Amino acid sequence: MIRGVIFDIGGVIIKTPQNEYYSYLSGISGKNTKEVQEIIKSRLPIFETGKITLDKFSANMSKSLGIRKSQFRWIEFYKEHVEVNESVIRIASSIHKMYITAYLTNVDRNRHAFTVKLFPKNIFDYKFTSFSIGRLKPDPKIYEYVIKKISLDPDEMLLIDNEMQNIQSARKLGISAVQFKNVKLLKDKLSRLDISID
Repeated sequence: MIRGVIFDIGGVIIKTPQNEYYSYLSGISGKNTKEVQEIIKSRLPIFETGKITLDKFSANMSKSLGIRKSQFRWIEFYKEHVEVNESVIRIASSIHKMYITAYLTNVDRNRHAFTVKLFPKNIFDYKFTSFSIGRLKPDPKIYEYVIKKISLDPDEMLLIDNEMQNIQSARKLGISAVQFKNVKLLKDKLSRLDISID
């Protein structure tokens, strides 16, 4: 029986403007969006696990992209374009009345500090971030950390995530997991798991 529900943030609770950001960087760097994405993702893991600062990340990326550091706008662009998925927030709030709730997200501390101001923090009993744990999904060790902290058996937990690789990794540890595509499908999947929402 499910006793705890874990939400991803980016791509579930919020609509992350990452594709728009890659397009922006492509426009000012002259590189195509695929090249931009590969450059960013080459350094993103050490940034999102808290091993380098925003200043260092911005400097490294700007140099690789051939743009000025002031043009990189990692946090500024995010603040201007991020959107909260209010329907998911309502679902999380409803689930919180009957279940243990948490979020688990791959994120740097700068974007996280802004993001948590966009939704009620009291609807989550636990808050897990890659930069504080030092691991990224889909690394099994990040799920093992969450299991230990929440003190539930894996089969008592449900993960809601938009990335299939994260879903598959969680399932290998015995955690139930559903891929988020849209609110209607999420409600249907929750209903099939006998998780009722208002």
